[in-house]
Amino acid sequence: MRGAHHARMVATLDKFNPLSAYILATLAVTNKQYNEAIFYLETAIQITKDVAGVYPNVELNLYRIYLELGSCRSAAGDYQGAELDFSRAIEFNSAVALPYLLCGNCCFMRGDHRKAREMFEHALAIDTSLKDARRGLVLCHTDE
Repeated sequence: MRGAHHARMVATLDKFNPLSAYILATLAVTNKQYNEAIFYLETAIQITKDVAGVYPNVELNLYRIYLELGSCRSAAGDYQGAELDFSRAIEFNSAVALPYLLCGNCCFMRGDHRKAREMFEHALAIDTSLKDARRGLVLCHTDE
């Protein structure tokens, strides 16, 4: 795959550019290689945190990266790690319902239905049309 080869070359030659790690993560997700994607997303986050302010032109959207990292961890079965990543995404952008919904799903899968209910309610407070959040609330209430 040319894109992967190019991204690996850029990662080797330009260690202060998180974009190549992000591209490699995206390619890994496409191939359902979630642990590899997690590695590259964590690399992109670390590079972004290290170079922000020094090289502001290479800063990536940390909200989006944490959202994708949480999705990869969730797909790999690490619901607790995913919950932490979705919480970090919320720290970067609390006005979007999706990370609350996904965090609620992780809480539910871990058996923390109280926190799952809170996350689903928060998601619905932002976007009342979220059917998955409504279904999550129903599931939380049936378990009480």
